[in-house]
Amino acid sequence: MKRFIYLVIILMISFSVYAETLIVDQFNGPYYTIGSAYNAAQNGDTILIYPGTYLESVNISKEITLEGIDPNSTIIQTNLGYVLRINTGNVNISNLKIICTHEGIEIYASTPEITHCIFEDCSVGIFIDGDDLYVKNCIFQNCNKGISFDWATNYVPFGGTVINNIFHDCSIGIFMHTTLTNGTNCDANIYSNIIVNCSTYGIREEGNGSYSGMLDYNCFHSNAINNSSVNLGEHNIYPDQSDSVFYDIGSSNYYLQQNSPCIDAGITGVAYEDLDGTRNDMGIFGGPHQWGGGKPTVINMQIDPESVTPGQTINIEATGQIK
Repeated sequence: MKRFIYLVIILMISFSVYAETLIVDQFNGPYYTIGSAYNAAQNGDTILIYPGTYLESVNISKEITLEGIDPNSTIIQTNLGYVLRINTGNVNISNLKIICTHEGIEIYASTPEITHCIFEDCSVGIFIDGDDLYVKNCIFQNCNKGISFDWATNYVPFGGTVINNIFHDCSIGIFMHTTLTNGTNCDANIYSNIIVNCSTYGIREEGNGSYSGMLDYNCFHSNAINNSSVNLGEHNIYPDQSDSVFYDIGSSNYYLQQNSPCIDAGITGVAYEDLDGTRNDMGIFGGPHQWGGGKPTVINMQIDPESVTPGQTINIEATGQIK
């Protein structure tokens, strides 16, 4: 009896789908609004937003990257509700300033990463309803609540990491609402943040659930109440003078003073080190995602005289800082 062996060769043709970068420029296009670029985007694409003020809100259900050129000049603003609502898994948001009277970013059952953003004058900077949240090197200023872990209608425990951010002049810096009626607890890790000048609480926990995350290596200063029923770690610091922390918080100069107690006081570990290889500094200029990328930045400049005619001399003196 002969046996025949049939070799079946299956040719598998792989079609590669390349991620694209879609440019949003309200003056020159090709996309003039974030919404129009989002409608054209596919999973994995990047939407790069040029400087300008964009008066719109976007509901995100695709896994994309939303990136501004600079958070001081790339602004998304609305007075009609949320600025961004995220309803899908992996979304990256960076280098944006978000201004609104309601929620800056609403997050539902998704795990976004938000870096180098500024949240200003929001009712809630970031509202999260279940699942994990990763917020790194952001600024929350003049918000009712900077970050709110709230309700969890999706019955998913809160988690994630909130690291190297600044919360200042908010009513509440970070709010955690946990309740056992829907099985919700919060285990987000919160460290290396600077929380100052909050009129009600630096951090507030409310509800009959529990907080089981790590809340340590943070700086609290000049808050009406630093925390409410949250079990803080032993490495948090409470400096007496705000001017010993920043150069000038009033003019948004968030560089740390040379003698700031926040220098080399953030969470320990190689994964959290500053770009120069030293221990993590608290605030936005600390950690591997520090603002400015570790490059020298001018923190003070004097020009004398302010105007000259051709042939005259002008004197410029500047002070720079690396960290």
